[in-house]
Amino acid sequence: MEASNTNNFELLSLIIKQNETILEQNAKLNLLLEKNKNEMEDKLRVLEEQNKKQNDENSKIFSYFTTEFIVLKRSIDRILKEVEIKNNIYSLETLRSTQEVLQFDEKLKEDLDLQNLMLRRLKNQPHDNIKTFIFENLKLIFQTDEVITTFSWHNMYQNTAVKDMYFIRLLKDAALEHIPGTMGSTIETQIKHFLIRLKIDLTNG
Repeated sequence: MEASNTNNFELLSLIIKQNETILEQNAKLNLLLEKNKNEMEDKLRVLEEQNKKQNDENSKIFSYFTTEFIVLKRSIDRILKEVEIKNNIYSLETLRSTQEVLQFDEKLKEDLDLQNLMLRRLKNQPHDNIKTFIFENLKLIFQTDEVITTFSWHNMYQNTAVKDMYFIRLLKDAALEHIPGTMGSTIETQIKHFLIRLKIDLTNG
């Protein structure tokens, strides 16, 4: 009986020691896991900070290039617009028909940039006197027999009235600004003389 109790006691002691060993191992494992957890959290925190910093840098770079692209696009659009306007201005020599002249005049009325460029071109003509200034500028539009015979100052004969053209309005503005002492009535008189002279030359030609 005593031997049996001794054996049981020894067995119980062994179990207790094993449990203590397991508890110690579990404690060490928990410490290791906690340590690893803290290290992983630190690494994750560092990665998050790095990612945030990189995202901020990427956002700045994207914003910069977006702004640069917008500026570049506007510059290109402006250049293309200027080229288009210049092509319109310097295509005056190709206006051979009444319809082409009227279409250009309508476009001139609607496009402020085209108006400004036209004014500059009008002012480039000789301006020693009002007659030369008017005659040289009107030659830009009135180039063919069809145009000469179709237009008159008033539409007295069911033709097109020159006085209503936007080109004529700009011509008046250029003359008044560019030639000191010029009056509106003088400009209109010179335009009428120009049209009469063209018709006479066409009849005699």
